[in-house]
Amino acid sequence: MVLKLSRLRSLMSPQRWLVVAVAALVLTAYGLSATEDRWETALLDVASQRGPLPEDEWVSVIGVDRASLDKLGRWPLSRDVYATLIDRLSAARAKTIVLAIPLADVQSDPGLAVLRRMKGLLAAAASGAPLGPVERRLADLVEQSEELLDVDAQLVRSLARAGNVLLVAGYRAATPTDPPIPPLPPHLRKSAPAVSGVLWPTVADGVLPAAPFVLSALGTGHAAVFPDRDGVVRREALWINHGAQALPSVAWLAALRAQGRNPPDLNGRPGSPLVLGGREVIPDEAGRVRPRPVRHASGASVRVESLQDVLSGKVPAERWAGRTVFVGLTATGLDPATVPTLDRPGAVDVVRLAQVSASLLTGQVVNRPVWAGYLGWILAVLAVVATGFMPTGQAAG
Repeated sequence: MVLKLSRLRSLMSPQRWLVVAVAALVLTAYGLSATEDRWETALLDVASQRGPLPEDEWVSVIGVDRASLDKLGRWPLSRDVYATLIDRLSAARAKTIVLAIPLADVQSDPGLAVLRRMKGLLAAAASGAPLGPVERRLADLVEQSEELLDVDAQLVRSLARAGNVLLVAGYRAATPTDPPIPPLPPHLRKSAPAVSGVLWPTVADGVLPAAPFVLSALGTGHAAVFPDRDGVVRREALWINHGAQALPSVAWLAALRAQGRNPPDLNGRPGSPLVLGGREVIPDEAGRVRPRPVRHASGASVRVESLQDVLSGKVPAERWAGRTVFVGLTATGLDPATVPTLDRPGAVDVVRLAQVSASLLTGQVVNRPVWAGYLGWILAVLAVVATGFMPTGQAAG
């Protein structure tokens, strides 16, 4: 009994209360810091790498690499190259094509304007009368030359013929000092329903594909990335908020398209459950999910073929049947003035997009456990309790 009273007095000693008070202050500081996020991030990092990586054979990348640029021209490539590629992939019965290249500006040969003036002069000279043999031949040559030089029109026709091409809008994540982003252009609103009262991630400085391409394509999705505090991109935003319009992720659109599905109704909250790859997935409060890596049978994260090898026939056409094919820049070391970096709005990592799409297609997403957000607090409280029961000498020392 005397021993128990002595132990009780020891537990109630001023020194021990001082230690507990200090521990409580540390716990409060922890709750106001980023440490809690670090506990959860570390936990989910382990979960995302746990077990063997599942294989996916249905998502591939066609990369504009150095060999392609050496053969086909400097970056950015002429858009008739992509028109030819889309025609070939469509003929090979590719399931979906994601064209992850900049399409915001007009790209045409300077000689196109001269040809169009010639065409106008020929029409004016005829004044409604039938053209003679020489004039008719000249008019035909002008028409053919116009078609060859108008590379934007070639790409628009290829997009319309294929009917299965998704385009990409590049964005930069918004910061507190950014001004509000301008409203989404009307030609993109078919891909972005209106939303209100939800917490989709906000963006700034969008680089959006031009209207002729959008109106001829199957749809448009975003490729924005939202790094965590340590700079690592771990989550995919299924939707972003562009001026109260919700633009879906192009990686998600491609995965849904591969399953013959459309994006769900936006009436639900961002954290409402979704079905991806046959699994129920619960996005976080900002509508983001955490894809788990998958790998190709070759061991790579995703299969990448050179654009030049595809166009030359080195890669057999039957390889693309039923596949989702991402097309984008993979060459490195190019002129920074022509290639957006990751901190600029037009930057698109095409291999990352394909990897994320493969994860979503196969349902490889790490669901956040309900208790994950409390893990750090639980450990911290246990530490305080343990401190209170330490011998005074050890606790103080």
